[in-house]
Amino acid sequence: MDNKDLRGLLDKKESLLLLISILFAWILSNNIFHLTDLLGSTAPYFFVGIIGSLLGFLLLRAGLIVIKSLIYVAAELSLIIFLAQSYCSQEVTRSLQSDNAIKGLIVVGFIYVSYRFLNDVYSELIGTVSKLREADAKWSWRVIFVALLLFSFTCFFAWSVFLVMQPIVESFCIYKL
Repeated sequence: MDNKDLRGLLDKKESLLLLISILFAWILSNNIFHLTDLLGSTAPYFFVGIIGSLLGFLLLRAGLIVIKSLIYVAAELSLIIFLAQSYCSQEVTRSLQSDNAIKGLIVVGFIYVSYRFLNDVYSELIGTVSKLREADAKWSWRVIFVALLLFSFTCFFAWSVFLVMQPIVESFCIYKL
């Protein structure tokens, strides 16, 4: 056995020992020390606080990933929205050809911005997960669980950005009959 296998084995033994110690303390408190009222009233708040802190940190990190990626594409997104809204102003003489041209520009622009946004989100997400993996030195269930939570929160924030952009795009005059 090399040192890495031994360290992984010790981590498993220490985790098991901690679990058995907590279980033993809970059994003792219920049967011998009669601390059930104290533990029953404080333990849920303690565990909710720990889990809430972890989820809050992951939510903040996922929000930071999406906002950072959105800042990178903000100029392109603003330009597309500006072009479409300027085209829809009253001073512009519209024709079928110009409507089709601006539709094409908007579609290609949104495809480019979406690709760049998702590519930036992906690279930030992979960078964060690789930092987690370096801290644990392998793909353990903890790293996979935290990575899945981070991924799902990042998808939630990216979907929120889409839901904000959808009414803006739908309000362009070229999409109204």
